[in-house]
Amino acid sequence: MKERGGRTIRGVGKCLVVVALVSAASAGIASASGSIDLGDAGDLHESIGQGQSKSSLQTMLQLGSVYTATKFPVAVKIRPPDAHWGGVQLESGNYRFIQLTHLHASGTPPLNGWGYVTLEAGEGSTPSAATAMNRLHATPLLEAGPITPIRVAGFTGQQFEATVVGIDGTRYSPNGAGGISLAPFTTNHHCGYCTKTMHRETQDAKFAGKGQLFRIIVLDVRGKTVVVYLESTYAIQPKYPPTRTFPTFLPYAQQLLSKVSFSSG
Repeated sequence: MKERGGRTIRGVGKCLVVVALVSAASAGIASASGSIDLGDAGDLHESIGQGQSKSSLQTMLQLGSVYTATKFPVAVKIRPPDAHWGGVQLESGNYRFIQLTHLHASGTPPLNGWGYVTLEAGEGSTPSAATAMNRLHATPLLEAGPITPIRVAGFTGQQFEATVVGIDGTRYSPNGAGGISLAPFTTNHHCGYCTKTMHRETQDAKFAGKGQLFRIIVLDVRGKTVVVYLESTYAIQPKYPPTRTFPTFLPYAQQLLSKVSFSSG
């Protein structure tokens, strides 16, 4: 099995190299309607983590442009609120992901505003939004806060805040960071790269590294369940843990979500 995903960023210097790499990424392909389709990184099979390279972050988003993701099961339009976002489409079997990365790296502490917004939905039928929310909220080794109502792009949903407090055997890439699997739609085998343990791949899994902070949102979009993960980076430096960096990212993530719309097709 080929290696999938990226590796943990271990220093600010490496992060700045990533910024330089993604700045050279393609701007996407414009459609007849004038929107731009996010670049496609293909099928990663399981354990969607964080894009950290030119190959996994395909498109730098430009102010004034509208972006779509033609492989996503729900028609979506994204209008970036600032010029520091990059994005990519990802697949994992029957499940589709859009990962949007805010690459703003200035201010104090370092990496102020750096974080990830990942949207997930499945081809065909999937469990209801309520079922997906209950599965995610009950994930072992996830310290989950209370479930509260929310609206995103005019659609009702629920959300909760969470901290990853352990490792269940899941890894982001075979030699990468340890953490847990978040699986809203299928049985969670809590292993990551499950073919090595004779389980089938957990295709809808979102990797969550130990120590990460999340805001997890589940929406019902015209009967289709859409999961949105707002997440911190991994614990890049002990001096700047997610508890310090995630709050600086949330305002940017909220601005982005205010610029997302789900159309009827």
